[in-house]
Amino acid sequence: MHRLSALSTHLLSSPLMSPLDDDPFTDPSADLTIWSSDGVAFKLHKVVLTFASDYFRDLLGSPQRSLSATHTSGLGEGITLVKGSERSGSLVLHFPEQGDVLKALFRLIYPIDDPPLENLSDIRSILQAAKKYHLREAAKITERKL
Repeated sequence: MHRLSALSTHLLSSPLMSPLDDDPFTDPSADLTIWSSDGVAFKLHKVVLTFASDYFRDLLGSPQRSLSATHTSGLGEGITLVKGSERSGSLVLHFPEQGDVLKALFRLIYPIDDPPLENLSDIRSILQAAKKYHLREAAKITERKL
């Protein structure tokens, strides 16, 4: 937990990201872009995702694991890699979930205010995605709202 606190302190002290930002997922220093199925781009930090999830740790965190356009079998159902993005230094992935689901999910794992979880249908979609990507804390938070 100490490492995550250090990460939170670093991200919150960065002039590029503030918990008051309306859209914290446009950070130009991000090293990963995830596109939703409805065309919403989320600029994210691999380190945040790998701390929050075994799925993302396995996908992004292993120096031995190199994503390439020819090796995408382990990405997961409905996830695709944009060809050539792995060479640019900033990966680009397309996820099958809608933008509102991914935005709520990423708000649950970033050190910023949690999203309002009020609509039962939305909560179920967020919970399903949290379980799919092994985001235990996000799953716990959404389960409590059901």
